Formats: sequence, structure tokens, C-alpha cells
Amino acid sequence: MSRLVEESVLVYKAALSSKGRPVLVTLRLPKGTRINRNLTNKNKNRADKAVVVKINRVNCYHSKWKPIYTTRKDSVNVAYSIYSSEFEYKVGLTIKPIALFSKTTEECASGIHFFSTKKAALNYCRYI
Repeated sequence: MSRLVEESVLVYKAALSSKGRPVLVTLRLPKGTRINRNLTNKNKNRADKAVVVKINRVNCYHSKWKPIYTTRKDSVNVAYSIYSSEFEYKVGLTIKPIALFSKTTEECASGIHFFSTKKAALNYCRYI
């Protein structure tokens, strides 16, 4: 179900650097942004717009059982969508989906996809 953001909030997303490496994009959803929460995966959502706050490089450490991702202190100014290399995330700019924002609750419909927590976005890096 679609709703409006009542107060500006920070959210996160996994993307790719220009060298094809995982990065963590911090987005700000301004007041009035329309969002759709996924009914099956409540951590993965979509928005009709977002402001790119920062983009951090990501380290991958391998533990006994699985990779562990952490953010690095160094940052980049541009990142690219995992699914469309033409879609850019530039620090300081407001981004909007290429296709008209879909108001459905489907997980993979049109919108700026994001995670509510940094941990969830970093965990998603394993699929990149």
C-alpha cells in the first residue's frame, strides 16, 4: 500500500561503483515522498523520489560461513544501478524512477528501491 513520508528519513541501497564494485548509497526521502512497502519483505521498499546523500565503498570480509560486508570511510560521487547501468546516483541530486512510479505492492515494480536499514542493504551486496 502506498503512503506519504511524514518526516524526512534516511534509507539505504546497494549499487555499483564505476569499476563494478559494491557501494552503499545513503538516500534521504524528503517529506511528502510516496513510498510502497513490500508485504512479503518489509525491509525492501520503493519510493517515487530520493536525494542521494552519500555513497560509500564496501569491504567484503569472509567469515567461516558467509561473507560479511562493511562500509569504508572513503566515498565516491557517482554510483550505478545494479539492474540498469544507465541509471546514476549522484551525490546531492534528487533521483526519480525512469518509468512512472508504480503504486502496487509488488517488490520489483517501478520506483527507487531501498532498504530501511544499512544492515539489510549491506546484506544485499552478496547478490551483486
